[in-house]
Amino acid sequence: MKFKHSCGRPDPLTGLKNRLFLSANLERISSSANTLTVLMIDIDNFKQINDTYGHPFGDEVILRVADTIGQYCHGRNKIGVRYGGEEFLCLMVDETAEHTAELAETICHAITQITWPIKQLIVTVSIGVSTNTLHKSGDFKLIEQADEALYQAKSDGKNRVVVYSQQQL
Repeated sequence: MKFKHSCGRPDPLTGLKNRLFLSANLERISSSANTLTVLMIDIDNFKQINDTYGHPFGDEVILRVADTIGQYCHGRNKIGVRYGGEEFLCLMVDETAEHTAELAETICHAITQITWPIKQLIVTVSIGVSTNTLHKSGDFKLIEQADEALYQAKSDGKNRVVVYSQQQL
């Protein structure tokens, strides 16, 4: 599936698609997909980074995390979105559950490998994953489920991936 690049300018800081793009295109994307997966990605302890090192450095963290997400969430069937603040979303069409879980783990690890001018700083992310193969509506239930899994990842200690499960949450 090819994503349209209309509906809003890219996020000015990161160059990723923005939430407006997602809102305008989610129904069309989901209606033509057999499987739709959302990775909801949030920078851990971002307020502390901003408070300790300042907002310009916080912007640098957002930019470099976004660049890393963009390396993995682009192409014919993946798209990276800056969802808001320090939160990102990767939307994947017709990928296997194994591949999406592996990709989430890869992103999580890759972000810990970013080097910073502040030697002791290690930036991490938590990721919630939700996949829909049952219905093809353009509602935001899938995003809500990925968000629930993200909050579970935060609650479980951060710097981890949690796949949405009705029983788990």
